[in-house]
Amino acid sequence: IGWRHAPDLSLLSIDDYEMAKSEPRPSTEFLLDQPSREYMLEEHANISHQEMAAALKAIRKEKAQRLNTVVNLNMQKTEEKVEVARRKAQKMFNKTSSYEALEAKLWHDAHAIAAEKARKLQERIQQGQSVSIRDLYSVGTPSLNPRQRKREQPQGG
Repeated sequence: IGWRHAPDLSLLSIDDYEMAKSEPRPSTEFLLDQPSREYMLEEHANISHQEMAAALKAIRKEKAQRLNTVVNLNMQKTEEKVEVARRKAQKMFNKTSSYEALEAKLWHDAHAIAAEKARKLQERIQQGQSVSIRDLYSVGTPSLNPRQRKREQPQGG
């Protein structure tokens, strides 16, 4: 942007160029002060002061984030371990929604089974069949296996 360009074309051989060139300039010679840079951006690139200010703000924000990242790098492993421990503790002490849904389904199923047992027991009583204390207790007790269920059913019907 700031180079002064001279369009005159002069053809030199590589050897002549190498002999005529001077020592490389120090990099500080290429630096421009802020007012000069801003003037060149305004005049040659049509960039407003507001756009420059917004760009500087974004650059400062990104530099701060990079610095924050560098500062926190040595804490990363510790933070990961804390996060893993927090998740494990949360699993142990807090019921998740899937756990609560499963628990609700199990209670619903248990209630349905108990209601069916009570209905069958009531039918037996209405038909005049004898009912034992064991039959009464079995209404609220889940069956352990199919063989036990067969033994608890009445012989006559």
